[in-house]
Amino acid sequence: MRGRRSLVVVMAVVLLGGHWGALQVVAWGGMLVTQAQRAPWREVVERTFAGHHPCDLCVAIASGRDREKQPDAPAPFAKKAEVAVLTAVWALPPAAPQLMVWPSAVAVAASRRDAPPVPPPRG
Repeated sequence: MRGRRSLVVVMAVVLLGGHWGALQVVAWGGMLVTQAQRAPWREVVERTFAGHHPCDLCVAIASGRDREKQPDAPAPFAKKAEVAVLTAVWALPPAAPQLMVWPSAVAVAASRRDAPPVPPPRG
């Protein structure tokens, strides 16, 4: 059960675009480590998070996000198919009322007159 929950959480994170955020954190961490060897800490933090000097991974993440946001090209027949379906729905005559084969829930509930079992069963 725990594995299923983890899978659902991972799928939700990917579906909502959280993988880009995780990759961005990895990219920032790499930038901090590599630049910390050459400059003071304050300057390294400013350069990393200012966005003026992105690393290769940051550029790849940005282009990936942009590609994901662009809508796919619509199919050339999509509008025609929608019109055909709507026309078919409006053209069909209303269904004839059918006789109830199954008794309704109210009728079934009203027909039960026996008392519930005592003590109540345990699940």
